[in-house]
Amino acid sequence: MRTIILSAFPGMGKSYAVKHLSQYKMLDLESSEYSWIETDEGKVHNPMFPQNYIEIIKKLVYQGSY
Repeated sequence: MRTIILSAFPGMGKSYAVKHLSQYKMLDLESSEYSWIETDEGKVHNPMFPQNYIEIIKKLVYQGSY
């Protein structure tokens, strides 16, 4: 199966495409869920980012066409 990974800045239409182009099998993977963590001091950058994000992309890459 061929998979295409689309990457774009916020507000460029990625989530819109997932919702409105249902003829394609698409996944929407929000990077902020992987780049920030909650601590006692509040939200801070996750020291594991971007490697943790890359790993989840590798894991999910064949579950969608885009």
